[in-house]
Amino acid sequence: MGANTAAEGSGPGDTVRHHSARLALADAGVDERDLADSHGVVSIGTTDGGSDDGEAVAATAVRFGFGEVDPAAVRRIPANRIAVGVARELGLSDVDVTTLATACA
Repeated sequence: MGANTAAEGSGPGDTVRHHSARLALADAGVDERDLADSHGVVSIGTTDGGSDDGEAVAATAVRFGFGEVDPAAVRRIPANRIAVGVARELGLSDVDVTTLATACA
């Protein structure tokens, strides 16, 4: 795997994400080295962003307003980081990234 997989703080979800990205490329017959200078899109689908923190932030915002939302909880929501992590892992720098946090809805 690439250098970013050993980054401090990477966990089991990161490992699965990295392997999944590489398997998707292999299934598509794409060599990741060919992507380095390409423009593209990294789009990931997940059921709810992968985090109970996301639900807690949304519930707090609805009940009490955004001023009461815990900033630390917002930083723990991985949905906005999933596609970015894949792009970094594959060394992609000219891509748009998106995570569809309601892909199974």
